[in-house]
This record gives sequence, structure tokens and C-alpha cells, in this order.
Amino acid sequence: MNKEQEIVFRWLGTRDWGEAHALQLRIRDRVVLGASPGEVLMMEHPAVITAGRQASRRDLQISAEALRARGITFVQSERGGHLTLHLPGQLVFYPIIPLQSLRMGVNQYVRVLAETLVEWLSVHQLSGEWKDDAPGVWVGPNGSRKIASVGIHVHKQVPIHGASLNLSPDLALFQMLRPCGFSSNVMTSFEAEGGTSLSVEEAARQIAPVLAEKLGVKWGGFDSD
Repeated sequence: MNKEQEIVFRWLGTRDWGEAHALQLRIRDRVVLGASPGEVLMMEHPAVITAGRQASRRDLQISAEALRARGITFVQSERGGHLTLHLPGQLVFYPIIPLQSLRMGVNQYVRVLAETLVEWLSVHQLSGEWKDDAPGVWVGPNGSRKIASVGIHVHKQVPIHGASLNLSPDLALFQMLRPCGFSSNVMTSFEAEGGTSLSVEEAARQIAPVLAEKLGVKWGGFDSD
């Protein structure tokens, strides 16, 4: 991709997962048709459990009725991976940019999403690492605690979905599931690891230029919605 080509970055605040998914599909269709060079969407979601293609219902530790009583939705997703919980206090970002223009394969692209977060964490004196056998970003002794997840779906070389970073969510809610097939006890957050107090938007504004650099695109600030 031409380094001078500017990709639209949007901060969308709190958005329902279904609304955000529909928006991703609309943008992807435009990108596939060549009507857009791509966009990056950054936001947080109300509590929702999403099931990836490898998900097992056995990984849900709560009944559907109990989920509904808590006002938490459960949705099927076309992304890879298992069950994931999105919730307030967690940043999610969805780059929708053709892989051929990024000159990346799928595996490299996934690693770039993770490396973006590893680099950002390092600025805040937290050491993170990517694990090939346990996709995501891990921190703590021997990388024993998971702070971020990555899961995508690619259609005609254009990815949707992306990565999520736990900033200050209610970690107790992860007890409802085996996130990404792991014990809920492995889940941690930036706040739990001693990170400075940041809003999700503040973190997004710090992470976006790092992501742009890693993807090889131009960062020009957030466009208004």
C-alpha cells in the first residue's frame, strides 16, 4: 500500500455488536468492489458473548436463560476461534483493509494485530507476548495471563473482526465462559496488571497510530462518525 494513502480510522464509542458487525460487512463489500481503500473501526461493546467457528457450547458456563436475565446476548460469528466475551472496559478494533494492499498473508496480519498491542503495552512498562499455540497477547510470569484476543474472518482477501484488549472490564464476568477455550482464571486486564487509569477512548487514541504504523498506512486522526 502507498504509504501516503490515508485509511479512515473511526472511534465509534459504545456500539452494539450486531450493529458493528453489519457496518463491517457494508464496509467490506465496498472494499471488495474497490470503492474504498479500507477503514479501521475502534469501539467498545455492551456485554455480549460471541461464538467463533471452533466454539463449543460446553465452553459456556451459564444457561441461556441466565444470560438473558443478565441482559447479555449470545451470537454466532464467522470469525475463527472459540467463545469470546466483549464488554465495557474493553477496546475492540476492526481493520477492514485488503490484505493484498497491505502485502500481508493472513498469518502475518494476525501477528501484526497482536504486535500492535505488545508494542503499546511495552510503552506502559508491561511485557506482552504472542503465543502461536494460544492466539492472543499474554502477560505475567511465563505469559500466564491473557490480556488480549485476536480473531478474524477473511473474504476475498478482506478481513473483518480483529482484536480486543482488556483495559478495565469486570473480569468476574469471564466466569460465564471458558474464553477462547481456556479457564476464565487466565483472563486479566491492563488495570489488573497495574496499568495507569485510561478510558477506552484514550487507549484507542494511543493505539491507533501504532496500528497504522504496523499496517503501513497513514494515520491522520479519527474521522467523525
